Amino acid sequence: MGAPKTAPATGKTGSVTTSGGSKFSWRDVAVHNTHDDCWIIVDGIVYDVTSWVDRHPGGAEVLLLCAGRECTEMMQSYHPFTDKPWKVLEGYKVGVCTDKEFPTYERDTGFWNEVKTEVGNYFESNKIDSKHWFAGFWRMVPVFAAALAAFAIMHDMPLPVPGMGLGDDGSFAFDSAHTVRWSWAAKVLAATVYGICQALPLLHVMHDACHLAYSHSAELQIWAGRFCLDWFAGCSMLSWQHQHVVGHHIYTNVYEADPDVPPAHDPRRVVPEQPYSWVYKFQHLYMPVLYAILGLKMRYDDVVSVWLAKMDGPIRVNYFDPAWLRVFAVKGSWLAWRVGVPLLVLKQDGWDLLAVFLLAEAVTGWWLAFNFQVSHISTEASWPRVKPGSDMELDEEWAVSQVRTGVNYYANPFGDFLCGALNYQIEHHLFPCVSQYHYPAIAPIVQRVAKKHGIKYNNLPSYTAAITAHLTHLYNLGQSGIPVDLHLD
Repeated sequence: MGAPKTAPATGKTGSVTTSGGSKFSWRDVAVHNTHDDCWIIVDGIVYDVTSWVDRHPGGAEVLLLCAGRECTEMMQSYHPFTDKPWKVLEGYKVGVCTDKEFPTYERDTGFWNEVKTEVGNYFESNKIDSKHWFAGFWRMVPVFAAALAAFAIMHDMPLPVPGMGLGDDGSFAFDSAHTVRWSWAAKVLAATVYGICQALPLLHVMHDACHLAYSHSAELQIWAGRFCLDWFAGCSMLSWQHQHVVGHHIYTNVYEADPDVPPAHDPRRVVPEQPYSWVYKFQHLYMPVLYAILGLKMRYDDVVSVWLAKMDGPIRVNYFDPAWLRVFAVKGSWLAWRVGVPLLVLKQDGWDLLAVFLLAEAVTGWWLAFNFQVSHISTEASWPRVKPGSDMELDEEWAVSQVRTGVNYYANPFGDFLCGALNYQIEHHLFPCVSQYHYPAIAPIVQRVAKKHGIKYNNLPSYTAAITAHLTHLYNLGQSGIPVDLHLD
């Protein structure tokens, strides 16, 4: 059993006042989701934090992500080394929430308290800052340089010469004698390099920034994250924050709550709750091919799912910026320099452009998808369930669930770089606000505490083993089930 399907909260709401204080349903709270009217739910208590939004040390944006919804685990995972936020909240209580939008976890019985204390002691005793913006910055300098070089080769960009300028008709006039026409082999290589270089900033700077792990400056995190995801890759940070930060990180592998777990009718089947079709017998063969379109699908979902449906999977979308203005500015800007400049300025042949564009996008899609999928869609990962007969209560504690639903695999410093430290998925889910460059150091601490508490710590010997476990999971879920028609809509 999963969470009930959620729709945007609309219509008249109100509270019921009793001797115990005001009582609200989750739908009552859901409408208080703006900068000027911001309520949150923590441990079943409703707080009106409107006056605190602009004073939030992590920036207003992350607090507005939580507006109008339950955010207990967000509070825990983004403030693991301090209890100050709970003290701040004491003065903002307005009532209690009487029901649930999504399943809730069991309370911590010791593991989370111990592991966060041990990791916190590591940073304190070694006088290490858990954020690490410069580590991400310098690693991306050669990546962006390689992306620029690859872009030039992909699109036969002329070499800069003194005679380059505007022609009589106002268009750019390039000296053809200095235009290098690269071979198709060179362009294929360049498109491949560009695809990788488009993915790496998302795995490093953007990923840390969206989790507040990049810097102590809210402005720097917003700027860095949006530069990499919105402007460089043409996607939407707003969409990603709802899908990944609010949805996936809190309800990891929970059917109908985690946006990364596909719904009932989908080209892939990863949980038994999804209806079965004979097509799934081949999903371990066709899904690796379809992963190539992940990047293009993300840009499509930004517009259709988020801006039109106002939902990112089961997660309600909070708008806290000029949404339509920015999405069109981002998409238009990205299309202008990825398509417009090569086609109109560099005069590249349309079919030539289409070929290198699609190849680069396919490489980006594969790079991201295979790094993401092996971390949770795996024979090694667990799938939390709602306890039978309970009031939407899951069968695990949140921190324990993050360990059991994550899959680590051994790499090396270069391997860590190529996957953005996603091979330390367990540490990332427990401590998303900690920079990924600290994961190798804190992993032994997490593993030791998990072993002490009898919690399985999934750690595979290699990326190859992680890929095998992922494909095996797809194969297994494709072999049995209740036959029904599959709708790919």
